[in-house]
Amino acid sequence: MDIAEKLRSAVAEVPDGQHTAGLNAIVRHVEAAIGHYDRAHEATDPDAFTDCIYRTNQVYEGSLKEAYRIIADQDPARKSLYDIEQAFDQDEKIRSRVISQINRYRTEYRNPSTHDYKLDFDENEALLAILSVCGFAILLATQMKERVESEQLRNDPEFKPGTKIRQKSENIGGFAENLALSIQRFLNRDAAK
Repeated sequence: MDIAEKLRSAVAEVPDGQHTAGLNAIVRHVEAAIGHYDRAHEATDPDAFTDCIYRTNQVYEGSLKEAYRIIADQDPARKSLYDIEQAFDQDEKIRSRVISQINRYRTEYRNPSTHDYKLDFDENEALLAILSVCGFAILLATQMKERVESEQLRNDPEFKPGTKIRQKSENIGGFAENLALSIQRFLNRDAAK
């Protein structure tokens, strides 16, 4: 299983919105983390696995913030990650096992790498960090998709789940363009008479 591809697919299915740039950044951070992991095997860089953890920390933070934006319908800008975790834990919008994995990542990877500048991680720790952070990022992306589609259905009865909003607006744009061309041809035909 290609975990990065699973995440890319999950993110691609979330209809576009204010959260899109953040979700795309999450995917880029996962790809960079995997790149650091691979780099550690190709060279003798003793910091590559630790660099991998720093990137998975970005995935962790981005996933929680974008989930908070969508699932809790709150702006994450002035909220600490701990506050976001607590909000999710209290309102039970995210399953308790997912919350426990999020908490475990925070205590075993993020906090140590944020507060101990001498810390280094090994290959096994880097691999576990990539897998765990991708796992809950995929789960959160799936919940975000469901929430956004639910809102779209509520606001637009013609919206079809699984259709990205951008695709829908492109279709409308194409229809409008074809309509304009048809009107122009009709008027040109009328003027030629």
